[in-house]
Amino acid sequence: MKITILDGQGGGLGRALVKKIKETLPCVLYAVGTNSAATAAMLSAGADFGATGESAVIFACKTSDVIIAPLGAAMPYSILGEISPAMSEALCLSGAHKIYLPYQKGCMELVGLSELSLGALISLAVDRLQQYISVEEAVDPSTASR
Repeated sequence: MKITILDGQGGGLGRALVKKIKETLPCVLYAVGTNSAATAAMLSAGADFGATGESAVIFACKTSDVIIAPLGAAMPYSILGEISPAMSEALCLSGAHKIYLPYQKGCMELVGLSELSLGALISLAVDRLQQYISVEEAVDPSTASR
């Protein structure tokens, strides 16, 4: 199962996700950053592979089984303009299971959601990933050894 973490700016969200997932699950993680700082942050936290830029985001969206990203990654020109329309389109059209973190920073507000700390959001995302992996392994036992 190919699990990709997508992040931008300084990669703080991605770094925290990689660290928590690596502590919790025995898996291979792909780090895809909208810029080199984000990719480097995720690699330093323990991601197994990394790539940077629009082409890397589009490729990851085509080849990943699970993508974990801030919700803003699905919106063109978000993350201070780092998300191109091609990136957001690739993410939205991807057949991968997507786990979005509603990290409310900047000019976006999601009404009806509880204000959670970044740590709480990361814990919830990792819980969802564990649940998804468990269901997929139950459906297809051949994925259990990956």
